[in-house]
Amino acid sequence: MAEEDPLLPRGVQRVDVSSYRDVFIQKQNQSQLLAIFVVTFDVKKGNTVSWQHPAQFDLSSVDFKAIPSGLHTLESDYVYFNQNDHFGLACFNRYSTNVAAERNARMCSVGIIMDYYEALYPHLNFLSAECRKQNRRDVPDHSDLITYFNQVASRPHSNSNPPVAPSRSVRPFATSFVDFWRFFGPSVFVLWRAMMLNLRILLYHQVPIGPLSNRVGWCRALLPESLWQWIGRNSEGACPALFYVSVADIGTVKSKRSFIACTSELIFKEKSDLWDVFVDGNGVIASRDSVGLRVTNADRTHYKKLNQRMESVGSEFMEVFAVRYFGNLSEHLRHRFTSGTDVYTSELSEIGLSRSDVPFLRRYARKHKLDVSVKYSYCCC
Repeated sequence: MAEEDPLLPRGVQRVDVSSYRDVFIQKQNQSQLLAIFVVTFDVKKGNTVSWQHPAQFDLSSVDFKAIPSGLHTLESDYVYFNQNDHFGLACFNRYSTNVAAERNARMCSVGIIMDYYEALYPHLNFLSAECRKQNRRDVPDHSDLITYFNQVASRPHSNSNPPVAPSRSVRPFATSFVDFWRFFGPSVFVLWRAMMLNLRILLYHQVPIGPLSNRVGWCRALLPESLWQWIGRNSEGACPALFYVSVADIGTVKSKRSFIACTSELIFKEKSDLWDVFVDGNGVIASRDSVGLRVTNADRTHYKKLNQRMESVGSEFMEVFAVRYFGNLSEHLRHRFTSGTDVYTSELSEIGLSRSDVPFLRRYARKHKLDVSVKYSYCCC
């Protein structure tokens, strides 16, 4: 990935990819383990928080988030979610029994709450293993959970320390960026434009929830933190990652002016007042206002070129390549549109865009209150 890569926008300071990884390491180091809990399915009461530590931590509605709709059909899964401006990760397990009173199955989730979602993934293996153990016990025993909580909570948090969890990986999610990239295809450019417009983005898919949660995180990872701060500068907030939401979260969803979230509940598709962009299980995108939010031929061409280049650098570096590409594209766009002079279509190729992006660019200028017009260039022969 040489610096003169022609696929990257020119004329603007390049995004430092090392700082992107540093952010994840820093947040893993600084993040605190706030709570650990067990949610079980009771045949009479439904989902119930059967145990938590510390006892006073607010886990209201976490029972709906830790065992999402449809998980009863799976043996195991995991889910990311938002909990009162903190972030949670819960691992689910269903264990078959011969107990009629349990409807021949036990279902539970074991989860944690932390202040940064980037710090959750290193705990996934422990939560998954502990969930299986909890489900197979006739008498509850939470001593291992308390020990784990105390060990993690007692570790110092600073930029110079290693990640708090046993795993030293800086990989932010369980599924790779390659899976995200191939699932969305050219539609990834529509998602990028929707994020640049700071819209309400909702991803839908049937269970399992784990890969769906990861797509939310990978979406947000496409833009550098500095750009998110600029996008949300007009007191709107910068498209927070809500991760999994259910009908129990409709009040929260309604209160947000922008977000990236996911759901397994198809009823959200009918509630179009709750989202601006809805992505179905096949990656097909619907929007309330489609201006600038359709897949174009230019998107397909850019995706094909990027895909070829990514394959040449190998799957290990695809994430870094994509983050650098979209980061530079976003920063160049901001740089040009805050220059105070009109933008002409003849210069769009230098930004990394095309004439087909004019509807999006005009909407972008209006959204961010930029005193810039986008004008067509005509050749006088």
